[in-house]
Amino acid sequence: MNDHPQHVDLVTLEEVQRLLRDTEFATADDLRASVSPADLARVVDAAPAPASRVEPAGADALAPLPRRR
Repeated sequence: MNDHPQHVDLVTLEEVQRLLRDTEFATADDLRASVSPADLARVVDAAPAPASRVEPAGADALAPLPRRR
C-alpha cells in the first residue's frame, strides 16, 4: 500500500462514476453480431499467438545462485 497521503479529487471521482453508470458497454455478443464471420476470422488470424510458458521441473532444475563475496 502507498504510505503517502494522496489528494482525491471528489468532483472527478463523481464524474467517472457517472460516466461508468451511464455508459452502455458492448458485450462480446454485440461485437460478434456486428462483424461478419470472414472479418472475425481475419482479425483472429492476425492476432499474435500467446507466449507459451514453460514451468521449471522443480527446485533441482534451477541453477544455483552465485556465492556472495
